Amino acid sequence: MGSRSECEIHPVEPKSTLENLKAALNGEQYEIDTMYPGFLAEATERKNTAAIRTFHGALEAEKTHARLYSEAIALLAAGKKDSWIMEARDFYVCPVCGYTSETEEEHERCPVCNCPWEKFEIIR
Repeated sequence: MGSRSECEIHPVEPKSTLENLKAALNGEQYEIDTMYPGFLAEATERKNTAAIRTFHGALEAEKTHARLYSEAIALLAAGKKDSWIMEARDFYVCPVCGYTSETEEEHERCPVCNCPWEKFEIIR
């Protein structure tokens, strides 16, 4: 049996929506600036085309996520309560790579992985 310190639960203090969005954006930026470029470099060095394709798609999807977080942060910080951040809204997500679109018919196919638009999932 492990020591008590290994099993302790550390409570997480609730944060504001703005703080949570900023933390999420920081995570996306890490993935864009550090994590996926490192994965891509290793996959390229190993000439692993499947991994290159997968990591490239993930990197591009993370860029769309970062853009949406940035937009939400700006609107929330500006107090724009009549914007999309305060209402239920549909997002269209590619089931293959995670690319996220704000409009239903933005593309015929996913611009990252070429998945047909009709396979996109609607997330509210």
